[in-house]
Amino acid sequence: MALFIQIFVVGNSYFSGFPGRDARRDASFEQGIAEPIGIISSVSKEFLGLGEGAELVHVKRLRTADGVPIMLENNFYPLGGFEFLLEADLSDTSIFDYVRKRTGRVPRGDDLCTLEVVRASPEEASALKVAVGEPLFYEKIDFTDQDGRPFLIGKQYIVCSLYVFNI
Repeated sequence: MALFIQIFVVGNSYFSGFPGRDARRDASFEQGIAEPIGIISSVSKEFLGLGEGAELVHVKRLRTADGVPIMLENNFYPLGGFEFLLEADLSDTSIFDYVRKRTGRVPRGDDLCTLEVVRASPEEASALKVAVGEPLFYEKIDFTDQDGRPFLIGKQYIVCSLYVFNI
């Protein structure tokens, strides 16, 4: 379940926020979530087949289990073709199912996943209700779709003490 949702258009040097949608509370910058400019590098935009001036849709959700924050989910889609995400109600739903219903595209499932342990920044710690510096799994995946075409980029921060990976 998502505790809050934020949807942004990410450009080269700015963010445009769209109001979050959730049955319980509104998502806003006051909730301790602030993104550094340039979170998506030119290498990532290159993976998606985008040029320097291209914009992305950044869907940011705090995922919970039994009301406890466990994951700060960040998914980046090209703006072109995924504009519908700007107005999507993604509360308590699979983003992959939602996108599949709108586009017919799904993640292939065998994409390379990079998993490392990082320390929680003040923003991540605030969102995930952990101490600054607490170990977090950082999972990065460049997703391709069922036809092998670049699809989205996922960058997730996961509370190590609350999550198990079966590899």
